[in-house]
Amino acid sequence: MKLSHLILDLCVKIGVKVAVLCSGSRNKFLVNSLVQKLKVVTVPDERSAGFFSLGINKTASSLASLVCVTSGTAVAELFPSLLEAYYSGTPFLVLSADLPKRFSGTGFPQSINQRNFFGEYAEYSEIDFESKENLVKLSMLKPNHWNIRYWEDDIEIKELKFELINQGPQGEKSSISKIKKPIAIVSMLDKDLINITVNFLTKTKIPVLVDPFNDKELKSKIPSELRLFTVPDDFKSVLRIGRVPSLRIWRDLFRKKDFLKKQIFVCSQDNFQGGDRVERFLSFSELQNLEIDQLPIISKFTKYAIPQKTEHAFMQRILNNFAEFTFFVGNSSPAYTLPFLNHYSVTIFGNRGVNGIDGLVSTFAGCAYNLPCIGIVGDLSFLYDLQGLLLLKFVKKPWILFIINNGGGLIFDYFNISKKMNLKARQVLVSPYSADLSKIVKGFGLSFAQVDSERKLDKIRPFTVVEIIPDVKITQRFWRELDCR
Repeated sequence: MKLSHLILDLCVKIGVKVAVLCSGSRNKFLVNSLVQKLKVVTVPDERSAGFFSLGINKTASSLASLVCVTSGTAVAELFPSLLEAYYSGTPFLVLSADLPKRFSGTGFPQSINQRNFFGEYAEYSEIDFESKENLVKLSMLKPNHWNIRYWEDDIEIKELKFELINQGPQGEKSSISKIKKPIAIVSMLDKDLINITVNFLTKTKIPVLVDPFNDKELKSKIPSELRLFTVPDDFKSVLRIGRVPSLRIWRDLFRKKDFLKKQIFVCSQDNFQGGDRVERFLSFSELQNLEIDQLPIISKFTKYAIPQKTEHAFMQRILNNFAEFTFFVGNSSPAYTLPFLNHYSVTIFGNRGVNGIDGLVSTFAGCAYNLPCIGIVGDLSFLYDLQGLLLLKFVKKPWILFIINNGGGLIFDYFNISKKMNLKARQVLVSPYSADLSKIVKGFGLSFAQVDSERKLDKIRPFTVVEIIPDVKITQRFWRELDCR
């Protein structure tokens, strides 16, 4: 059988259903096999393609798609999405075409060193059309890069060897039976771990910071009396359960002066565990037998009225109006707003592994390709990833993309980050722009709407890109009020 067919047969066997393809002369044999064995979405921009594949896998919770590129800089363009996959624990597979080894180091056009290109962030396999023995490795705990070397012929080969790499989290394995006065941070979990986690939290009565980027099943099952909205001063340790938590929760703990004295324990299904500060990595079986020196729950949620025309008011109305959808919420202002809203009845995804604004529209399109989805992103995030609008053409399931247009990176002004900077520096930091979003969206052949009050959201229907115009001054005052609390 042709080697390219063996590679794609293997992809089908491990559950891949969709190929996100960036065509080139180098990967022509792979293209020939892809179109015969998988659903194919063609994308001209490799960076966008990587995030689109990430979104599909994020909502599938499995390796449901791969991204296939040609050689040279095409491979480098995938680094941002692969990093996000690594740090957020999302399955990811790259098929890259490459030249035979005899071209390495010669300066041949479109020839870079693609061997182990992503380093520690991916499991690397090299497949050489000129070799009779090829081993393909697949890790379910980190991204995978299969680099395929060939020249002009798709050769016949008897077999392609396969090895599943399932090395779990590594860390100190000293015995532990009790944790002193912990708070728990619970972030995204695989479905089969939700009940285990909820039973543990309910039994031990640990105060919980619930990451808004989570499955609605998990969020709804955590008893409301255990939920923390502010962190008590007398906690002794942190028990982090699930994937990497969103930035705001984790960062607020590090702001506490004596945080270095706190112990950190991690129980996660992911390869990335959170750094050298972790005292102990726990398995989910260990979690069930753990004893807790309890911390009294004294933190209560302060109820407040959300002012109209703030970003908070618009987002809460969207969460309420479209609760039957899955959500994808982008960085940074929308993500920061979530913890102050009622988000417990919806499932929310986001790119929170490395916390950038890169590829958010493309990732949303990938999520929507898999499930009916509502996206909420900022205006700079939208402009950064216009290629994602092209991908929405491939999406048949209902979707709506909301763009919160506050005139740039106003998140810096909301939190007084730019307070001590001079006026010119502040303007640069905020990154103001001049662009007509309606013309951009309509130029891609998509429906567009603009709203400047929450009630207008009630008329929005699927397959629309919606520009939201909040009142920036009211939003800023409200943010500073919340920050004081």
